[in-house]
Amino acid sequence: MKPWQPVSASGYPNLGPLWRLGVMACAGSIAPFVGCTSDESDATTGWDGVGADAAEGAAGAAGHDASRGDAGSSGSKTDASAPETDASTPRPDADATAPKPDAVVPEPDSGSCKSGETVCSGKCVDSATDASNCGNCGNACGSGKACTAGKCVCQPTCGTTRKCGPNGCGGSCGTCAASATCNETSGACVPFKTGFRVVGYFERSGTGALNGEETAVAFDSLTQVNYAFMYPTSAGDVTGLQSAAQIETLAKLAHPKGVRVLLSIGGWMNGNDSAFESLAANASARAAFVNKVAQWVTDFGIDGADIDWEFPDPGASSSNYATLMSALASKLHGMGKILTSAVHATAPYGDGIPSAVFSTVDFLTLMAYDHSPPPHSSYNYAVSSLDYWLGRGLLASKAVLGVPFYGREPPTPYKTLVAQDPQAPYKDQVGSIYYNGLATMRSKTQLAASRGSGVMIWTVNMDTHDATSLLGAIHGAAP
Repeated sequence: MKPWQPVSASGYPNLGPLWRLGVMACAGSIAPFVGCTSDESDATTGWDGVGADAAEGAAGAAGHDASRGDAGSSGSKTDASAPETDASTPRPDADATAPKPDAVVPEPDSGSCKSGETVCSGKCVDSATDASNCGNCGNACGSGKACTAGKCVCQPTCGTTRKCGPNGCGGSCGTCAASATCNETSGACVPFKTGFRVVGYFERSGTGALNGEETAVAFDSLTQVNYAFMYPTSAGDVTGLQSAAQIETLAKLAHPKGVRVLLSIGGWMNGNDSAFESLAANASARAAFVNKVAQWVTDFGIDGADIDWEFPDPGASSSNYATLMSALASKLHGMGKILTSAVHATAPYGDGIPSAVFSTVDFLTLMAYDHSPPPHSSYNYAVSSLDYWLGRGLLASKAVLGVPFYGREPPTPYKTLVAQDPQAPYKDQVGSIYYNGLATMRSKTQLAASRGSGVMIWTVNMDTHDATSLLGAIHGAAP
């Protein structure tokens, strides 16, 4: 999602030195990062390690925010030496409530139990949670439920922990409508948010392990989260993660809010899109890629895919891109999922995206940033981007304007700028670094509302979480 090579006024990349922000570590809990190697695999999940093609984009993904890393968790352990309570010591009132030897305690009948309870082993028990109920009362769990680990849970499990039906429990797997998602905690189907789109890219940890940033996402202000990135291989595989923990956690947090989660594939990849070029040109590799994307979407329990092949060239490359996107759309739409794609802001790189794709995708996100010379993401550049795509025939309902939560040069997260300068939220430049402050972000949101269907953010990881939040400004200005 980040064409980090600066783009000149003519639209072609400058050939100056490449820069990168961040420190790559190759040891401890954060290995293996891109550029690192490891002989270990995830024994609990069987996930593959980072593939060769994965090395091309993740270094840039990690480099936006040098302050971030995969910090290990900490916590105190229980003191194993603490004395245990003497179970043989009676309480002073131990016999106060005990029935007398000759007392008769009547067994309840079904009519004496409260709603939601069942008679079991001579007592009223909770029909939904009591283990003895499940164990001794046969079908007490009711239709669509079964006893698992002492609790009545929705069935079937589909081989995973996901068990959603149109009314919570019961029904078959995947019975939530395409316009809804599964709240895995309650088992209920939750309608997706509609209206003005606010799509936030979430930049993953190096391995896909949890790093604490998942819980900081303001899901109430978003309609969609794109998890960035996994990477294509020329043979049609999709690699790059060793753990599903982060993306599955995002989905569990997002879905109860009616927020979609998509897997984003590709990115800047150091400007090397050869894997996309190869797989899209080969029918068998293309089919393998489509099936692999569908598999990951299903395995992660998410809502679709975002293809970030940033620079297809006009000609054969452009035609192959269209063929690939058509096959993906057919597959994902048939599963009730969505397909989006990130595209360059204007010509000439935007020219490689054929207009045939406009009807194929659910929407396009326009990367209206990283322009050169500075400022890299002005209001006027946003206007030019919308002019270009709408002028080519893209429907306003499918145009989502991209905005940056960082500044450059050098590339610096917005939250870092605010930490350095308390006045940063109220202007668009700190020193040599140009960015979008609160006022500009509100203006761009209003522009997107009048001429498009939403805004896209690179990335939510780089925002603040108080009154200076750029996402908060978008939320306040959105219709």
